[in-house]
Amino acid sequence: MNFHDLRNAREAEERAPPPTLVTAEHRRRHRQRERRLDIAAADEHAMEQWRRRFPQDVRDEEEFFAEREAVRRSAKAARRAARDERRLQKAEAQAMVEAGVEFDVGSDVWNELCKEISSDTDSLGSDWDDEE
Repeated sequence: MNFHDLRNAREAEERAPPPTLVTAEHRRRHRQRERRLDIAAADEHAMEQWRRRFPQDVRDEEEFFAEREAVRRSAKAARRAARDERRLQKAEAQAMVEAGVEFDVGSDVWNELCKEISSDTDSLGSDWDDEE
């Protein structure tokens, strides 16, 4: 390397990056990467030929994945709607509790509140189970 702003070779050696050591391990890793790239290129070539020879299979595959995606999105939308409905019911129940409304034991609102409370506490576990 040429360092024009330095006075001697010693300063240049100090500023130069360390020499690259090529070891057997480096060569092995490089060969492994090259092999993987060759395999990937061969796979891409084989897939390209397959697509040209069997266009109906390609269309069937695209249709399958499009249908699967549509089912996944509709299930996700249904879960989101159910979650929003539960949140709305909970907010309404909390507003009623804050307003001082008393619930009849066995009413739909009471049952929903009991379900929410039990689902929250069931995940925590009980200390009483350990006692004899």
